[in-house]
This record gives sequence, C-alpha cells and structure tokens, in this order.
Amino acid sequence: MKSHSNSKVNFRGAARPPAAFTLIELLAVVAIIGLLIAIIVPAMSSARDQARSVTCLSNLRSLGTGFLAYATSEQDYLCSGQADARPGMNLDPSINDLEQTAIEKIGWIADQVNGGYGFPGLMLCPTNPGRITQSWGRAFALPGAASRYPAESFRRLIVEDGYNSNYCQSWYMAHTQYDGHSSPVVNHDLMFGSLGPLRTSMMSRAPDAGVPLLADARAANGEVFNHSPQGYGPPMRETKSVTDGPGWDETDQGSYIPAPYSSLTPYGIQDWDDFGPAHRRRSINNDEQHGFTAGNILFADGHVESFADRFDFDNGRVKVGPDGELDSWDLRSEVFDGVLTLGRRSMSVRRLE
Repeated sequence: MKSHSNSKVNFRGAARPPAAFTLIELLAVVAIIGLLIAIIVPAMSSARDQARSVTCLSNLRSLGTGFLAYATSEQDYLCSGQADARPGMNLDPSINDLEQTAIEKIGWIADQVNGGYGFPGLMLCPTNPGRITQSWGRAFALPGAASRYPAESFRRLIVEDGYNSNYCQSWYMAHTQYDGHSSPVVNHDLMFGSLGPLRTSMMSRAPDAGVPLLADARAANGEVFNHSPQGYGPPMRETKSVTDGPGWDETDQGSYIPAPYSSLTPYGIQDWDDFGPAHRRRSINNDEQHGFTAGNILFADGHVESFADRFDFDNGRVKVGPDGELDSWDLRSEVFDGVLTLGRRSMSVRRLE
C-alpha cells in the first residue's frame, strides 16, 4: 500500500486574477470616450445637415425641370402665376370665386401638381423651420375657405396631393416686370401693373444664369398657420410665398433707400428679403429665431446655388452678421436684380435727381 506524502501545490502555472483598473486609468478612458463623442457628434450632425441640403438642392432642380416642361406646352410661360388665392393675384380682381382662384387651381404649385411635373408639397426643404406656405394662411382668411377645405380634405391636399411648399417664388417669375403704363402701381403683389408670369423669351438680355425663380423661403418669426381648434393639426410655421419685387433706389453715394411702390419707381432694385436661409446651422440668434445661415436658389437656366446670409440689410443700413434673410446685400454681386428687358438696372431710377 502506497503512502501519500503531503505535497505542496505549485501555483506558478495557474492564471492570475485580472488586475482592476485604477481610478486614473478609468478617468483617462472616460476622457478619451468624451473626446471621441465631441468629435463624432458634430461631424455626424454636419453630415446630416449636408445631406438635407443636397435633398433641398435636388428638389429645386427637379422643380426647375418641371417649370421648363410646363413652358414647352404653355406658350413659353414658366408658370401661371403665384400660389395665392386672393382676388387679383392671378386673375381679374372681380373674380373672387375660390373655384377659380384656389391654390390647387392656378399658380405655380397647381401647375406642377395638375400637370404631373412635380409635387411641391412632397418636396419640402427638410431643414426649413417653416412647413407651410403663407398662401394657405391667406386663403383661410377668405370667405368660404373653411367650408371648402374641411380638415381631412385640407390634409389630403397638402400632405398627399402636394399642394404646398416651403420655397419662395421670385417676383420675376410671378410678374416679369412692370408693364410701363399702369399708373399708379400701388401693390406689388397684384397682377395689375405687371407683365404677368415670366416667359423664357423675356430673358434675352438678362443672364438666365442670374435670374432667380425659386429659393428656400424665409420662415418669418411669429407667422404661424394655426387652426388646431378646428381640427387642422398642430400649428405650423409659415414661409414667405413671393419676394416683394422692386423696392430700393441707389443714391449717388452708393447707399440705398427704400422706394415706395408707385408709378414713380416701377423699376427699382429687387428686394430679396423673403428668400431665407435653411441650411448650415450655427449657434446664432437672428431676427427669425433660428440658426440657419445659408439658402439654395434655383435660377432660370436650371442650376441651383447656395448663398450665405452674411449681412443685415435693413432700411438702407448694412450691418455685418446674419439676420435670417437672404437680402439684396447678401446676393448683390451674383443675382440679377435689374430690369429683364434691359438686362441691367434702370438708370432712370438708380440715380436720384
């Protein structure tokens, strides 16, 4: 019988328990993770904003193709007018029946949807804080609008059928220029006093690569479509529908003064204030209470270009810094703002006497 001696167990080959992290090591790991997050999150946000800007650019380019397609079958007109149901916007002021003036009946949005060229309400700029054109707010102020557009019908019109937009039409596209003989011209929105919707043949002297048609719209602070008590869903911030047209005169000293809308100043400098930034977010607090500083513009030759909101141009005074608008000063060198048939600014009103 074998005897068993007391032998010592050798632990040299056994696995040692893992050593714990020290507090300093843990803090270092946390700091590295925090640094990576600080680097990655803004980059991801920037990439997301860039993708949305590209989507907006693509939408505008597609709408531009639709305008040119419309012109080929409609006597060279790029559109039938503004998306605005108020009397006198597109038809004779005596016609005030919504059956004829409605947004889904006449104007550039109706042209696109009804002709099958595009569906603006399904092509909204994804980053614009405004989600509905101010034209719908104006339409709901007209007699009979509430009964014509019950909540479910209205939702279908703007969400499913595409009769909506958060892009802003240029005054050129809606009016071309003043007709030269109406006196006085008292309202730049009305069709009266203008040549009507733009035709491509009217740009024989003006550079079509510099004539804007459509752009990201300014989402004015405080302008809200709010019919939620009647069942129309949550309030939506409105966007501008058409730029204001000629509104500025240049003095001999090179400064600008606001020109009244009258027969004395029908050919002044275009006022672009209703084009607005909807891209490149920054931590700023501008007049419109959002942080976007760049906007896309569609031009008559079909190309789309982005512009930065760099200046505050108000009542002829220019200050450096974004103000939530792509105004005349931001666009002064790249965007045509004169008289289309002249191909330049009108000297008769450019120099005050």
